[in-house]
Amino acid sequence: MRDVIVERNWIISHTGVGVEMAGVLYGTIRDDIIDMSKATDQFGIRLRSDNDMAATDDEIYNNTIYDGKAGADGFEAIRFEATTTNATLKNN
Repeated sequence: MRDVIVERNWIISHTGVGVEMAGVLYGTIRDDIIDMSKATDQFGIRLRSDNDMAATDDEIYNNTIYDGKAGADGFEAIRFEATTTNATLKNN
């Protein structure tokens, strides 16, 4: 996939990942509120490869990522997998 935009959403995750871009080229995640309080695994935003297509040239900015559980074990607000290339991360 390419040119994907996730913008101005209030996301309540129950599965463990608020927003995931798998193998997306030129994706943008911006101005979102991501609540991870009810999630099991905890990645607010995750970029990774999919079917040998790396997440490339993606932008992530102006997001609020929240986990209200006390002692949030394993919480990662934003995770780039090793295959992610040329990602821009600002003001999260």
